[in-house]
Amino acid sequence: MRPADDTFETKTQAEEWLTLTEAEILEDDWIDPDAGEIPISDYAATWIEERPGLRPKTVINYRSLLRCHITPHLTTVTVGELTWRESAAGVRSSSTQAQARPPLLRRTGSCALS
Repeated sequence: MRPADDTFETKTQAEEWLTLTEAEILEDDWIDPDAGEIPISDYAATWIEERPGLRPKTVINYRSLLRCHITPHLTTVTVGELTWRESAAGVRSSSTQAQARPPLLRRTGSCALS
């Protein structure tokens, strides 16, 4: 249950809004306004778990990428707060760290060993 964002002047307007909103929900077009409050790391972990048909090695790789490259840089960022600048900065930081590692760790990934 979620209240409307606004009040309506007539019962007919309220019923029209409700009908349109129900249609959005049925068509998977409705976006929960609270969804933006989910931390990126939680969203990404759930996304990995809910992907049907991923091979076990892919799941391991995705979890490693999340643990090593996303969570450390976006710990307090929510889905609604994420911007291109923040995500690009995290990628640049991860790339810089990867280049600084010894060749063996670059191939295996230092996070994968921990």
